[in-house]
Amino acid sequence: MKVEIVNPKLLEFTFYENGEYFERKQLKGKFKEDRCFYSRKTFSVIPLFPLVYGYGNWQTRVYRVDEELIIEITENSVDGSILGVFLRHNKYNEILRFKQIGD
Repeated sequence: MKVEIVNPKLLEFTFYENGEYFERKQLKGKFKEDRCFYSRKTFSVIPLFPLVYGYGNWQTRVYRVDEELIIEITENSVDGSILGVFLRHNKYNEILRFKQIGD
């Protein structure tokens, strides 16, 4: 995987499999004072309140520690509720670590 800063609000990830190009993804966000790159928070709501509703909040944070690139993905969502009783509440946090190869 190769990470490139396209501009201060866009990172581009290029993925390789067996040394050959596989896929390219872009992540919009911005650098903050702690030198981390934060994606924009994504928030969605299903507004059929009070019968059924749901919401979700997702964010990705990218930063470097020593010779590792760290990608942290978080999610907090409720997939549905009937009259205030939650059907499913998801909390998710994944941390991906990549070691630097080459320069």
